[in-house]
Amino acid sequence: MDKSAHEHTVRDAILEHGIFAAGQVGNWQVRPDAFRRHEAAWSFKTADIEAELGCMHAVGLVTCNQAGFWPALQAGLCCP
Repeated sequence: MDKSAHEHTVRDAILEHGIFAAGQVGNWQVRPDAFRRHEAAWSFKTADIEAELGCMHAVGLVTCNQAGFWPALQAGLCCP
């Protein structure tokens, strides 16, 4: 799997988490290791999840607070 395909697979796994459900924007925040509790993310290391969250943050899909919790942003709900 090339790097781009891997990144998209990690992102797909992240987007399956409940923080991206309608009505959850800003209401539900999780740490990177919590994404791995969902089957879609079981095969990824926490470092993979953290790296992809950083990419998603850069394009405005998620944000991170000072405590290291990640909530979805409105744009994250529209992500393919």
